[in-house]
Amino acid sequence: KDGLDIGKATALIEKQGIAIITDLFDEELIQQAETELGGFIREFDENKEGETFGEYKEVEWQYFGHKYDKSEIANIPIVNIRNQDKGKSDGGMIDVYNVDKIAEKKNLSASLILFQEIKSGDLKTLTEDLMKGYTSRFNLYFNDSILNTRGAHRDDYQTTYKVFIYLTDVLDES
Repeated sequence: KDGLDIGKATALIEKQGIAIITDLFDEELIQQAETELGGFIREFDENKEGETFGEYKEVEWQYFGHKYDKSEIANIPIVNIRNQDKGKSDGGMIDVYNVDKIAEKKNLSASLILFQEIKSGDLKTLTEDLMKGYTSRFNLYFNDSILNTRGAHRDDYQTTYKVFIYLTDVLDES
């Protein structure tokens, strides 16, 4: 809320690979966005139809990799259910690719404001400084009590930066 020291955050990321930035967005806005997006995902997960892929309220979904590959997902809003069985790897994890397009389609007002702040504020300045102007997409990771996470992995072989904005508190269960 007091502003982000772009130089310090960039230096931390380049040196340590991570920078934790707290209180960057208004807490009430974050709570409203979580209510909208979390509500949509919970409703979606309870009402979707189909065996391995389908559509619910004009938003497509798939069980991991059953309809769209990674290159296709890059351009469309889609809900990707990694594993329905909570006892297995990533069971309970739902990826929502291009969630900003879903927020536009569903007119989720707080979420749209949050995405606009991300696209135009201090975080944009930081990502442009690191990525030289390249921004990929907005994804939402919805964690429904994951018990078994997948192991260490590499998303791609290019320089990639991920920014995680937590809509709810993360509990320490170590």
